[in-house]
Amino acid sequence: MAASAIVLCVLLRIVGGTLDIYLDKNETKAFGMSESRFYYVRNGDLVDGSFRNPHVIPYDKSGIRFTWNAQSSWLYSMRFQSSDESVMRQPSTLINAIGIVPRNVSSFFISLPCAGTGEATFRFALNISDLRYSSVRALIVSIQRPRLCGRNVKHVTPAPPPKDPNDNTVSNKGGDDSLDEEKTSWTFKLTVAVASTILAIVIIIFIGFQYRKCNEPKLSEAQARAELITLRSLPGDVALGTMNPKTTLNGNCNDSGYASRVVDSGRSAASKLKSVQVDRRRISLEVTVKEGTIGIFCLGKLGHFDPDMVSVGSRVTREKSPHLGGEDVLVKAIKGGASDRDIHQFLATASKFVLDPHRNVLTVIGITSAMTGLPAIVYPFVSDGVILKEMLRKHKKTNASGIPLQPLSVPQLVYISAQLARGLNHLARNRVVHADIATRNCLITGQLQVMITDGVLGSDLYPDEYDSIGGPNGERLPVKWMAAETLAGGPCRTESNVWSFGVSVWEIMTQGDVPYEKESPGNMLAYLTEGQRLDQPPSCPNQVFSLMGQCWALSPEDRPNFHQLTISLHEFYAALTCFI
Repeated sequence: MAASAIVLCVLLRIVGGTLDIYLDKNETKAFGMSESRFYYVRNGDLVDGSFRNPHVIPYDKSGIRFTWNAQSSWLYSMRFQSSDESVMRQPSTLINAIGIVPRNVSSFFISLPCAGTGEATFRFALNISDLRYSSVRALIVSIQRPRLCGRNVKHVTPAPPPKDPNDNTVSNKGGDDSLDEEKTSWTFKLTVAVASTILAIVIIIFIGFQYRKCNEPKLSEAQARAELITLRSLPGDVALGTMNPKTTLNGNCNDSGYASRVVDSGRSAASKLKSVQVDRRRISLEVTVKEGTIGIFCLGKLGHFDPDMVSVGSRVTREKSPHLGGEDVLVKAIKGGASDRDIHQFLATASKFVLDPHRNVLTVIGITSAMTGLPAIVYPFVSDGVILKEMLRKHKKTNASGIPLQPLSVPQLVYISAQLARGLNHLARNRVVHADIATRNCLITGQLQVMITDGVLGSDLYPDEYDSIGGPNGERLPVKWMAAETLAGGPCRTESNVWSFGVSVWEIMTQGDVPYEKESPGNMLAYLTEGQRLDQPPSCPNQVFSLMGQCWALSPEDRPNFHQLTISLHEFYAALTCFI
């Protein structure tokens, strides 16, 4: 299938504003190009020859990322299409289809999810206009690129059609995919200019109308905006520009102990355990929430704070952690039948959650020593908290007519996803790799506040969601939530957690469905490396599904970080509550 690019540029005299659109060094490297930047538009002008490079998109790239910025107000509109949806699903991106090119250097990712095996054509049209003056400068760019789906699929450039011997037309040296500007009529230029002006006026009126609508008093919008303002302002949480987008840790999820053997670059597990150590005799188990073969998750009681009975470190004091002196707590405990390895993993995994308090993370406030009997982990009490997976499934239950009894709205599901991203961003900032991100390892309150838990006893409490695929010691792993590189035996990093987050968002949008339910665990690695992914849930917005697709990029470097995911989901939630 031939790769082609058609560029039409209509330039009317204007004191121009700078506009750049290019592929950065990571993208050029992925395409095997020598340039550190490959410009399509530079300083407001098209770059000669930039559209003639075929840029075949290989099977192991989940999409293409463009970088852009402008020094004046450039209005854009974009659309894209797949030539064959049986090979590649319709492309999608998280940014709006119509908007203003950002002043700061930023990027947008177009997800190109494979649906089968073969070659399809990715078509991308981008119309950009500088509207500062009465005369209009417009760039109309249309790009077509081959997209390969499947490891063994090769791009074949078809031979050009035979030339008609009676055709004396002189060929265009720029190729069939380029149009000679000198042959473009002034009538057509004027038509494009007028059309762009009319389009700009319509869009400005529309944006003004929606701005007024969004500023009408509305509780849901106020809550969304307040949440977003808080999100952008907290210096210790996810303040813009403070997080290293490529925080990575060493550690192999397939080592003995999937979660516990991921390297934590902070304090040692031993020092964390000592800082929150409590006497086992101060804990009593009350109401069981979930029970497994060797462990139990329940509501419990913690005796009054007693310096003679409780050893605490600098992080845990009566003032900083009043839960230690309270009565109601949540407890995970070993109940018997556990091996020494199980107990070691139980304590090591929990030690990673000895952190500063955060509204979206259920931090550990007490751990008993294995030397004083069977160990237990103590968490702050959550008055109306339930396991997120159980809550989602409860709200999905239907009556005899198949109608959900207590349906969750799309904005509510997006809000839940945004909080999950925010909690994981907090963990990433503290250089903690969770290694078992899923809805079974989260709590949620009646006010839809999400709290990530440590994953301790996950395989014991939800055995059907873990499988043994020949790992060390026959360990059962959350195979269908794991990133492709981890399934292949590679290290479990923050980027691997991003993949698992995408699967967890899919769980949320399906309200508790099991991912890849019909796929064999032993075949998951081959399935993923061939470009296969989860289907878009029926009620899932395109923007959210595009975000999932970015999380499932085969190359870890192509995935967004939790800082970006948090901002994107909160802003999308704010937009949803504005328009509803």
